[in-house]
Amino acid sequence: MPFETASLLVQARQSGDDRLAVVETDDGLVLVVADGAGGAAGGAQAASSIVDFVHSAARSAPLSSVCPELLLLTIDRDLADARHGGQSTAVLAIVSDDGVRGASVGDSGALVVGPAGVVDLTRHQVRKPLLGDGIAVPVPFAAGPLTGTLVLASDGLVKYAPARLLHEIALRPDLAGVPRAMVDLARLRSGELQDDVAVVVCRAVSPS
Repeated sequence: MPFETASLLVQARQSGDDRLAVVETDDGLVLVVADGAGGAAGGAQAASSIVDFVHSAARSAPLSSVCPELLLLTIDRDLADARHGGQSTAVLAIVSDDGVRGASVGDSGALVVGPAGVVDLTRHQVRKPLLGDGIAVPVPFAAGPLTGTLVLASDGLVKYAPARLLHEIALRPDLAGVPRAMVDLARLRSGELQDDVAVVVCRAVSPS
């Protein structure tokens, strides 16, 4: 079954710490959002390294052989060994005809939003230590074949956007406009953002 995606990365400051990626392969998609620890040296570098690592892993093996939890553990060790001090959250999801598999570290989230309700895939995540500490605890998650909208987002969205409105927007038929509308929910009255926002949305394409 084909999938459609849309994504948006908006920085609250001139130099942001959030990163995202959508990697298409022959057997599905890999989605990742990373939020480098702000105010700490190397946060943005850590988030960029996570995205690069995920790109490489997704291209080097069939997705069925990729374990999201193990992948994040490997990234954690590599970042710690790099000794640049950078740390980051990460939420990673593999989407295929078989369903959704993923893992997370930190407070970036993953939701599946459907007409019947919302499933918080990352509700059991361990927020600290972050990737790069060397002792991070990735928590896996899984869901069946995608029937709603999968949302991956940094805490700049999940923390500041009203949940009810966020869920309503996730169900809009025009997926391309969903990320922008979601980001706007997190804005202050001044139009400014309190934090960087990275969001990726994914939906199965129904046969015509």
